[in-house]
Amino acid sequence: MSTSPEFLWYIPNDVKAGHRGDTATDDHNGLDTLTAQAKAIERHGWKGALIGTGWGRPDTFTVATALAARTTTFEPLIAIRPGYWKPANFASAAATLDQLSEGRVRVNIVSGHDELAAYGDTEGNQSQRYARTKEFMRLVRRLWTEENVSFAGEHFRVTGSTVVPRFEGRNGRLHPKLYFGGASEAAEQVAASEADVQLFWGEPLDGVRERIDRLQPNPRPRSPLAAIWPEDHDTCSRYNGTGMGGRRGQGSENGGGQGWQLAGSSPDSCHRPATPFGSGGSR
Repeated sequence: MSTSPEFLWYIPNDVKAGHRGDTATDDHNGLDTLTAQAKAIERHGWKGALIGTGWGRPDTFTVATALAARTTTFEPLIAIRPGYWKPANFASAAATLDQLSEGRVRVNIVSGHDELAAYGDTEGNQSQRYARTKEFMRLVRRLWTEENVSFAGEHFRVTGSTVVPRFEGRNGRLHPKLYFGGASEAAEQVAASEADVQLFWGEPLDGVRERIDRLQPNPRPRSPLAAIWPEDHDTCSRYNGTGMGGRRGQGSENGGGQGWQLAGSSPDSCHRPATPFGSGGSR
């Protein structure tokens, strides 16, 4: 994994204009407008952008596919929900888009509340919700890295499942990174065991350090990454000087075998490298 920071933006896909500071124009969610944002991200050397999800918004995966087709280096961080997707269906869709885009897919797993009944989904309490998310992430990873997968869990099951196309392992990347956020104990347990990237809000860094200290003792085979998304999304759009029209949302991630590393959300952190936390190895 890269040891240098990566910066991602936010593309406000929503049927209503003005979402998270987006310019309120008639074509705010048109393909040309969204493509212009993605190309601006490419032009200024950023890696990609988060595309949010939720019932009542345009389908995130469809938007990401359209933008990947119109760009060359832009990496969509595609927010998806277990329950809206089944693991095998999603694993296949993501593998296909990753092949077509030559390895540009990133995935943000979301477990927060949504209008589940609108698409025929149900879930239990918080513990059950995060148990389902954990099962989803673990099964998706198996489907990406193994063949002829059989699994019978509490929430999902597959028999003899082989997802195609298979990943080619570009630059040591076995599959798309799985991002996951959440500050509850249940969410942190899922992040510690299943996520490639732990998401934090742009909160005071001492608070982020405390959360990392809680997560770090959890054993896991992959090197950790941490990403911060400023809670005040306008902070970096005011200071970054990229000319992206004040679009909101910006994140930084950093990682490798040197322990947790992350960047803050102060104005100068929109430019500076990430600040390392801790001196240990991977969790």
